Amino acid sequence: AMVRGLVVNGERAIVDGGGTVGEATQVAGDACLIEGFIIRHYAGNGVVANKAKNVVFRYLIVDDAGLYGVYPVECDGVLVERCVVSRIADAGIYGGQSKNIVVQDNEVFNNVAGIEIENSVDALVTNNSAHHNTGGILVFVLPNNPSKVGMRCKVVNNRIWSNNHPNFAKPGN
Repeated sequence: AMVRGLVVNGERAIVDGGGTVGEATQVAGDACLIEGFIIRHYAGNGVVANKAKNVVFRYLIVDDAGLYGVYPVECDGVLVERCVVSRIADAGIYGGQSKNIVVQDNEVFNNVAGIEIENSVDALVTNNSAHHNTGGILVFVLPNNPSKVGMRCKVVNNRIWSNNHPNFAKPGN
């Protein structure tokens, strides 16, 4: 499935949750592309993919969209490209319990974590700008997730600076 926002005179389609709606989108199928939207003011998450194969998130502006801005989890084949993600209370761009992930050419700022790769295999994080987050780019393995492994995760050619923003996550997160 392909979901593309129209861009008219340089203006993108806006998907606004008004601060009360849970999630902007939930990808439930394989071979899905979501691109060209401004996604803002969600209580839960911005764009979510769960247990999907070959998902692409491209040319998105995600702002103030809850815990996760771009959130593929338990996926195989993920591309997050040319997105701008800000004011997210956990991770702006997250790749978790997944494999074959590419996160490239994005800008993340004013998030708790800019880009987070967690318990994943074969991830490439490249050519991103991560600035003014609490943490810029994080790669780690947590013991209580469905996937217990993290390997072959590469972080190369990124611009990372001024990542000491106050932590605005809920206490304990």
